Amino acid sequence: MKELEVALLKGEIDLAVHSMKDLPATLPEGLEIAVVSQREDARDALVCSQALNELEAGSLIGTSSLRRQSQIKHLRPDLQVQVLRGNVETRIGKIQSGQYDAGVMALAGLKRLGLDYVIGEVFPVSTMLPAVAQGVLGLETRCGDTQTFELIQHIHHQETAVCVEAERAFLKATQGSCQVPIAGYCELMDDELLMNAWIGQPDGSQIFQTQQQAPFQSAQHLGQAITQHLLDMGSQAIIDGLKKESEQNCLNSVPCQVSPTIAYYQMMS
Repeated sequence: MKELEVALLKGEIDLAVHSMKDLPATLPEGLEIAVVSQREDARDALVCSQALNELEAGSLIGTSSLRRQSQIKHLRPDLQVQVLRGNVETRIGKIQSGQYDAGVMALAGLKRLGLDYVIGEVFPVSTMLPAVAQGVLGLETRCGDTQTFELIQHIHHQETAVCVEAERAFLKATQGSCQVPIAGYCELMDDELLMNAWIGQPDGSQIFQTQQQAPFQSAQHLGQAITQHLLDMGSQAIIDGLKKESEQNCLNSVPCQVSPTIAYYQMMS
């Protein structure tokens, strides 16, 4: 991701396509998200022949996401959760070969790859809240590049963009990173934004969750207000504790794992 943004700033490419959930809350100076795609299904899915409540105690679940780990452990504290990495096909192969009993992945990615048949259960957002901007693609360009901007505007989806704006305002206000299990999902309901937000301990032992509404024009305010509500509930202690742990890991050279940016393009002149 960083390499693509450097290439954008140098003018080596004109457009980078990202999975929005992998983008940090603040972009490098000189770059902007010019287009937000219409959201694919934002829910998470269990890759297994069974549903979550059918798995035996002690079953091994694979995921590379602390958010998913936390929510799985909260739902089923009797299950084991271990890191599962690799591209989608690699992760599915590890599950099908018996290295893991099940895995949790983004439904959008499985659907885009035509892998719906491996799904044992799709989690409703009321059960497992998605990552901020999950299921959304963001097209990043240089600020002021009007030629590229105009070429891609026909795929911009304003409703999704506003919902993602609220979610990313929440991400920024919490100073969220891959070391803090947070989730946020906003949708348009009867001309108003309805947002659910969640912060939890990695082991699922403690969670904070809330829901708020705001006018369609108040996406930034909604994201900030819902953050403050969660902090007032007591989630600041989780954030501070995990940040301290993350800083120690950085000192010990433990890298933060994120999913890769999926593509980049150079516009033809």
